Formats: sequence, C-alpha cells, structure tokens
Amino acid sequence: MSTNPSSRTPSPHQADREAIYAPLNHARREIRVIEILPGPDDQPVRCVLYTQLLDAAATRYAALSYVWGDPSVTQDIIVNDRRLAVTTNLASALWHFRKYGFPRNEHTAEIRRLWVDAVCIDQGDVPEKNRQVHMMGAIYSGASAVLSWLGPPEPGRVDLAVEVVRDVAPILGIASSGCSEDPLEGVFKAVNGWSSPPPGQEPDPRLGWLRDDLNYLIRLPSTERVRHLKTLRRPSVKHLHYDIIKSLTEMVMAVLKRLTDRLGPLNDGAGNPSENWASVRSLHESEYWKRMWIIQEMALAKSPWTHWFVCGRQSVTFREFEAYKFFFEYACSTPYPPESRRDGDDDDDGAEQRSSWQSLRIVGIIPTLNVVRSFQWVLPERKGWRSFTLFEAASIAALYTRARDPRDAVYAILSLSHNSDILPDYDKPVRDVYLEAVVGGSDDDLEENIFPCLEYGGRGVRTEDEHGLPSWLLDLPTVGERRLFMLDDDRPVKKQLLGGLELRPPRIIGGDVLSIQGAVSSRVRLVKHMEFGFDMQSISIALYRLAVEYLVEFAGADRRAGRRPLQELISVLDWRKKDSRMTIDALRGYTGPPMSTVAWCFLRVVLLDAINVNESYKAEAARRLGVSTDSIHLALGNSLVDLDKCSLDSKIPVGNGQEISLDFVDMVRSCESKTLFLTGKGQLGLGPRYMQEGDIVCVVDRLTLPILLREVESPDSDGSHLEYIGSCYVSGLSDGEPADMVRNGELQLQTFEIH
Repeated sequence: MSTNPSSRTPSPHQADREAIYAPLNHARREIRVIEILPGPDDQPVRCVLYTQLLDAAATRYAALSYVWGDPSVTQDIIVNDRRLAVTTNLASALWHFRKYGFPRNEHTAEIRRLWVDAVCIDQGDVPEKNRQVHMMGAIYSGASAVLSWLGPPEPGRVDLAVEVVRDVAPILGIASSGCSEDPLEGVFKAVNGWSSPPPGQEPDPRLGWLRDDLNYLIRLPSTERVRHLKTLRRPSVKHLHYDIIKSLTEMVMAVLKRLTDRLGPLNDGAGNPSENWASVRSLHESEYWKRMWIIQEMALAKSPWTHWFVCGRQSVTFREFEAYKFFFEYACSTPYPPESRRDGDDDDDGAEQRSSWQSLRIVGIIPTLNVVRSFQWVLPERKGWRSFTLFEAASIAALYTRARDPRDAVYAILSLSHNSDILPDYDKPVRDVYLEAVVGGSDDDLEENIFPCLEYGGRGVRTEDEHGLPSWLLDLPTVGERRLFMLDDDRPVKKQLLGGLELRPPRIIGGDVLSIQGAVSSRVRLVKHMEFGFDMQSISIALYRLAVEYLVEFAGADRRAGRRPLQELISVLDWRKKDSRMTIDALRGYTGPPMSTVAWCFLRVVLLDAINVNESYKAEAARRLGVSTDSIHLALGNSLVDLDKCSLDSKIPVGNGQEISLDFVDMVRSCESKTLFLTGKGQLGLGPRYMQEGDIVCVVDRLTLPILLREVESPDSDGSHLEYIGSCYVSGLSDGEPADMVRNGELQLQTFEIH
C-alpha cells in the first residue's frame, strides 16, 4: 500500500469537502459566506455557500465568534448538498440561528448571510487557511454585525443570565434602542444633566475627565479612592466625583436589588452561588472568554450596538453587556456601603442585600472584556494613540485567553497591532513564529517587544520549555499561568531604574541571543519559598511561621532608618501598595502609632491568631528566638511596633473590617508562591518561584524592577552563558535608585548576552 497521502482514496467526508470548496482569488480578496436555509428542527442544518468580494460596498454579512470545542466530537451539516462535519458547538449555533434568526436592531437591520471560519475556510487547505487568517481582521471589521455565540442554553442556563443582563441594562443607563453611548453616561446624566452632544458638536471636556477618572477609580480598592479624590488637580469638577461616586453606589444597589428580586439570595449558605445565580456564574466562567481569537473578533466590531452576545434565543448588545460588567467590577471592588446600613438593614431584606453584595466575588468578573476595551482604544487607525506592537498585543491578549495552536497566540491578534505584515504560516515552528513577532518591524518595535518578555517571562516562573525558546523569549500560551506567580509592577508611581542614562538599545544577535545593557548589583545569598494557602486560618499560620523564620534566618537584613524588623518584611511583601495603603492609629480595639492596614492585620496575626499554631511549633520558635513560650507573642509584636504604646482588645473583631481584610488578603495573594530572598549586600527582596541562591541581581535598561540572571553551563562548550530567571523587587534597588548609583560609581554598566 502506498504511503503517499495524495494517493489515498478520500473518505466520503474528504470527497464532500473537495466538492464544496472552489478556489478563492486572494488577489481580489474573495471570501465565502453561508446562507442558512429554513428547515424542520429535527433535520441537520442546510446552507448554501457563496463567494463574494470582501471589499464590495454592497457586502452585508454577520461574522460569528465562538469556541470550536472538541474537534473530535462533530455533527454533520449540509453545505451545497454535501455533508460537512463541524463541532457540536457550531452545529448548535447554526441550528439556533435557523430557528430564531439573527439578532437585530436599528443599527444592524436584516442580515441573511454569515461568515464562520470552520465552514467558509477550507480547513484542509493550509495555503488558503494562511491567506484567510491574514484577512480575518478585515472580515470582522467589515461585518455588518459580530455575533458572539456563548453556547447552547444547557447546561448552566447561560440564557437565563443573558436575559438578566438585558433586564438590568436600563438601570445602568443603557437602553436597548441604543440611545446611550457609555455605561457611565447614565450616572453623569443623573448627577449633572449631561448627555451625548448633538452630531457635529464637541462633548463637554469635563465628561471626558470624569470618565477617565471614574474608570480608574472603580478599579481601585475602596480604601484608595478617597486618597485619589483628594489629589485631583481639577477642583472645578472635584465635587462632582463625590456626587458621582454616591450615585454609582445607589445605582449598583438598585441593580443588586433587581437581581436578588429575580434570582433570590446569591449565597446558598455554604459559600456557593444559589441555583439561579449559578447561571450567572456559568456565564462568567464560559469557555468563550478564554479563547484568544475572540479578542480580535470583538475589538474589531463596527459598533457596540452591532456586536451581539447570543445564547439560545436570548441576545444582548456589547453595550448592554459592558454596563453589566461595570456593575460587577464596581461591586466586587467595594465593600457594602456604610451609608446603606440603615435601620431597615436589620430586617430580612436588608440582611439578604448585604449578604449578596459581600458574596459577589464568588461569581467573579470577566477580565477579558477589559482587554478588549484596551485594544479598542489603541487600534492602529485611531488618531493620537500609540497602538501596540505585535508582541505587546500578543502578551496582553494571552493574560486571560489561550489558543489551541500556540502559533495562534500571534496570529489571532495580527490586526490589533501596527506591525501586522506577518503572513500566517502554520508550517513554521513555534520558536520561529515568536522570534519573528519580536524582531519584526522597526528597531523601536524591537525595543517595545523585549520588555513584555522581561516582565512576564523567565525560567524562575515556569521551568518547562516545550518549544526550545531562549530563556528571555516569552512563551505566550503560559502568560495566564505566569501572571499568578510573576511580579506584576502595577504601582501607581514607578520609575525606570536606569532612567536618564544614555544606553544602547537592546538588540538580538546570532538570531536568538538578547544583548542588553545594565549593571550587576549583587548575588542572592538566601532564599525562602512562601506558600500561604487560601483560607484565613492557613494564612494566619503561614504568616506566623514566616515572621519567626524571618527574624531567625534573615537577621542580617538591612532596614530603613527607624524601621523594626517586621516592618521591613511587610514593606517588601506589600511592595506594590505600600505607598498607597491607608494608615490608621485607631481602629475598633486598636490604638497606637500610625501603621498601614496590612501592618495592623499582621499584628493581629502574631498577637491574637497564635491560637491556630500548635504548641510544639511555638516551643521550637521560642527556643530559636531566645525567649520563653509565654512571651513569644510579645517578641513578635515588638518586632513590628512598640507594644507599650499600643492598646489591643482581642475580644473586638477586625472591624471596619471587610475592606481592611481585603487589603490584607490582597497583599498575601500577591506573595503566594513567591520567594523571599536576601542579597549579598543584605537587601531584602521578593522574587519568582524557582529562583535560587547564587542568582545574579541586575538592573537593565527601561525596566522598573530589577531582574535575576543565572550562569548556566553551555551544553555544547566548556563555558557558560546567562539565562533569564525573571523580575524581582529589592528594597533599596527598585524605586529609581540605580541610575544615581551608576552616576556615583557604585554600579558599573556592562552588556549582558542572555541566551
């Protein structure tokens, strides 16, 4: 028997496929679309395949955005009277469109034809697939409507959740007719009578300021909002922020009441969503949000009123869905408002409302939509915005989504960057695809592309390397996993460590070696890996042990003037927010010197939560610290604050409690699976999971955090080379100090060649 694939007898489905597809003229930018034919519910979907010019003015079609699902589980549809196997999720979408039609409003009007990749591209023709994938940005941006198929109603009853989205949109100022242009506009209108200007008139500039500020505010923990409001530099509108925040809270309360009236209490009493709320959780956890291709497909839709989310017979526009997302983000980042705790809150309805608000986090938010919005703001055709380079775009999209083929981590977002001239090639190795995405474009693009690699990449976060990538080159499909273990520098104020120095831009030599300038600070002398767990008891025990081991093993750590040992530890653990945390000197049972909210919670752990620590460990800890077992809590407490100046009542709970605890949990979560370390110079630091003693602490061009390098024996020579481990935080080296240290001669510039 011949082993030449071209000589094999085609299976019936292969023969059908060859009969379905006529060659496309790519020079004329031809695409195929389908028209679904009427038919009984118990029969396979039948459709007709047409070829048309993508750029023709009269071309009207909808483009489908969906999850393929398991490619081995298929169902036949009929295309041009021939059988074609498609995944069951696609077959379900086509069946529902046949039964209920496409969603429509005054912006979309009637649409009869549909573009869907699995049917309109010959998946067995790799050259055609390469060409059509390159055109997909134009296909979605040219579509009269984009339809995001969330799946069939069962299981999970996602259709019920979609119906709920439509139900609450009017409360958030969004009318299904499309008369509102921003989820926040209803708030602005309620506060000051503002609305979208008539065509041809400029909007009130204050509206833009408020929108920018509020979009930033709702993503801040509530304890940081007041600090931000006090620092606003536009006093003429400052008072409006307070009024709007109040109106936002009232609006969110109204939405939550509508939801609980319709769905009942959120919490089933065991920490899980009740049965009706499970549909909302199913919507938020849908596989659709995890598919990388949807970023491009949603971002390129012509309008938020022509982009639809569909489940079964239920549908809502992107604008309605965005308002719903806004509600969840605001509520999940804000404790139950104190002003809402009226006398009536003591009744069953008030208690249920408060319980539901506090439980919203178990439903969660949909971060993918924020990524889509960020791309919409910086699309290449927008004036006055710097669009993303290709690798920048790929690394951002990969934070919350994934692709079945690792090459699609680049190809799925080609149309969202300004250097997207790369032609997809599915025969090319993954390593070559990623290197092409980094190196392609201008020298400025190369410089911009290097830094996502150094921010998210490195062997210290993930040791596996499936594609033979250089250590500095980011393995895009792993970014979502890496974000849980890497140091994400989201400080409100941060400085380039070598800012102001004239350095040679980074470059690639030998095809895959990164050459970049920087300076060596020291080597890692001591490491301690940290795991805290996820419940408060586990966190308390882990932090108690960490405090003891830090005082014993890291006794040589440098401290800023006036700091006690555990203050230095907390400063490093809370490096992201240490300069913006609320400082308190009195809080329900605690009075004393001013400390941050997380320091206060830490004090409670070492003083009051020691009951969770077993007695044998306490005895061993006391021996190591050189104190008696009865006084160990005092030794730990005095390592953080002068207890003679404090008053703490163990019978009074944490207090204002919810938001203070959220600050503390936020700090602990950011340190989970990280490594506490000490440098040879006595500096305390926080680094990635798989860092080691002996790793080299360096600072390099453009980054705001130090990095770790490691000397590794070269397998093909007697020498060694440098590999990239990851970014880290080092006390005294992470706030812009290195530039002055270079100028003063404390650090010496050199060139690193990273393999």
